Amino acid sequence: MILWMMSHLNLENEPQLAAIHYCTKIDPESLETGTILRNIAWQLVNRFPNLVIPKLASVTFLAHQNSALHHFLIKPLQSLPIPKVLSFILIDGIQKEIIPLINQVKTRKKLNF
Repeated sequence: MILWMMSHLNLENEPQLAAIHYCTKIDPESLETGTILRNIAWQLVNRFPNLVIPKLASVTFLAHQNSALHHFLIKPLQSLPIPKVLSFILIDGIQKEIIPLINQVKTRKKLNF
């Protein structure tokens, strides 16, 4: 357990880490798609000051996950200038139900981060 915590603390100091989210069954809300996307978005806005992400209601996430993901994260990230160093987003402990949504990001046009 201590080794796991140390490795995650070291990872959080990784300069190329744009955002990180930990999913855990202890906190069921951390497993919800809306929570994951809002947490990632908040971190990205703090990391990239020029990034503007629209506010979307939880109902929108539930009813229109594909288009919500596109308008909430993909489209704003594509508007950023291409950085000199690539960054990554880490989602740890993700549940299998959310994997198709994450794969959607990977299959979209190349993001500029």
